[in-house]
Amino acid sequence: MALRILDRGRICGSHVAAALSLSALLLCLAACNNDTSTAAEPPAAQPSVGVVAAERKVVSLGDEYVGRVTAIDKVELRARVAGFLTKRQFQEGQLVAAGDLLFAIEPDQYQAQVDQARANLASAEANRVNTDQQLRRDRALLKTNAIAAAAVDERVAQDAQAQASVLQQKAALQLAELSLGYTEIRSPIAGRIGVANLSVGNLVDSSSGVLATILSEDPIYVTFSVSARKLFEVAKRAIERGENPRDATITIRLPDGSPYAHPGKVNYVDDQVNRGSDTVMIRAQFPNPDHQLLDGQYASTTVEIEKPAPALVIPQSALQTDQTGRYVLVVDPANKVIVRRVDVRATLAAGAVIETGLSEGERVVVQGLQKVRPGQTVDPTTIPAAIKS
Repeated sequence: MALRILDRGRICGSHVAAALSLSALLLCLAACNNDTSTAAEPPAAQPSVGVVAAERKVVSLGDEYVGRVTAIDKVELRARVAGFLTKRQFQEGQLVAAGDLLFAIEPDQYQAQVDQARANLASAEANRVNTDQQLRRDRALLKTNAIAAAAVDERVAQDAQAQASVLQQKAALQLAELSLGYTEIRSPIAGRIGVANLSVGNLVDSSSGVLATILSEDPIYVTFSVSARKLFEVAKRAIERGENPRDATITIRLPDGSPYAHPGKVNYVDDQVNRGSDTVMIRAQFPNPDHQLLDGQYASTTVEIEKPAPALVIPQSALQTDQTGRYVLVVDPANKVIVRRVDVRATLAAGAVIETGLSEGERVVVQGLQKVRPGQTVDPTTIPAAIKS
């Protein structure tokens, strides 16, 4: 009996020892797993962002409009006499000067008409000399009553007809010389000539249409439309400052976004408001010495409404908008991202002009905006370009 009890005790002790060993093994494995998972998790990396410091720059505030470049002079060359084209004295697209020979029409028949007209004029002048001399003789005879007065009157009429014939032949010669001159088609203006619509050898006359078109390029116009209300406001502010509204400086940007080097001036304001759009057409004149501006192209046009003055400027790419309004993300001295609500005074080619909400030197995020959120620590990199829209 005692032996059985002892055996049971041994058996129970063995079970307890095995259970304790298993528990220790499980705890050890769990500890090892915890150590492994902890070691496998690296610290979170800080996202990289590109930043630009807000800086104060001298800017010219103005309103932007879509403008259209227009040539001041446009000439369509046409034939004024009939004949075959014998010459084309230009390369399509080249610059021509006023007076340059562009086309030539065969002149032979017109030269013959000139020669004939000169001969007719010479004959008329010779006849006039004869009638004049006869009239002089008859008047001398009339003083001695050697000729009837009626005969002298007839001589007077003949001399007058001879004078008229001379005038008539002079006019005919002038017309013939004009026709001969029209066989040479010369440029009436300086500019760039376009495509030749007819080649040498074609028969042309006044109904043949446009032979080629010349457009002046320097100076050149840019036209744009301004709302009647805006035009009134700008004019009112200028008058309050004692300035002439027409003296406003006009600037434009080229198709690649770069500023055009030469400012322009208003030279015409339409005297009627477009009833469909409630706008007024304004025309500005620009120098175009390098022929960068071409007739018909679009140009982003800015009308200066205030004189150039220092202002806080940031790239337009830093601006963001939500339901509350516009804001920028700023990286503070601890490299944490914070939100700054800003009031934008104007957006120009140089960037966005900030009225309030930002201080000079503060770093605004312009690259990597989609990777960061307010309160996050970042790795900022200063972008070399001071202002990049």
